[in-house]
Amino acid sequence: MTDHALATSKRQERSFAIFFLDLDNFKHINDSYGHAVGDEILMAVAKRIAENIRDEDTLGRYAGDEFVLLVENIAYENKADIVAKKIHAAFQHPFQLSTQKIKMTLSMGISLFPNHGDSIKILLKNADTAMYQAKKAGRNRFVFYQQANIKAKWSPIKAFTPKLSLFGNKSV
Repeated sequence: MTDHALATSKRQERSFAIFFLDLDNFKHINDSYGHAVGDEILMAVAKRIAENIRDEDTLGRYAGDEFVLLVENIAYENKADIVAKKIHAAFQHPFQLSTQKIKMTLSMGISLFPNHGDSIKILLKNADTAMYQAKKAGRNRFVFYQQANIKAKWSPIKAFTPKLSLFGNKSV
């Protein structure tokens, strides 16, 4: 699917964004509440993200508590910014689980084709790098990949922190 998005975007001279999403402090959930609650959180997170993206966007669980989101046909960086803000806004409310409510936050890194890479592998790596910069900057935010930030001392050109404290076409 990602190879198809890359080929289509190249042919039609369109951009797309890859989001690398990682739950903040998820290990604490598994350690404190157990893996059953952790699994319940992962399913609730996937559902909440899927409810806040377009039907044509592709969300998948990458590993552990990490998700990848592919947003095709974006005309400008601001569109990816809007998607990221919408996802973050959805995390302002706690997750109601079968036994309790749990507040979760996430950090996101975003890379754009063709600005930040010309292959899925490079775009994923760059989105992952940006996600780690979001965590380094305090978590619960998103950061766009900036190549200059990796070579020099990191100074975010674009970072967002909400004011308040996913799959193949919306399937996990």
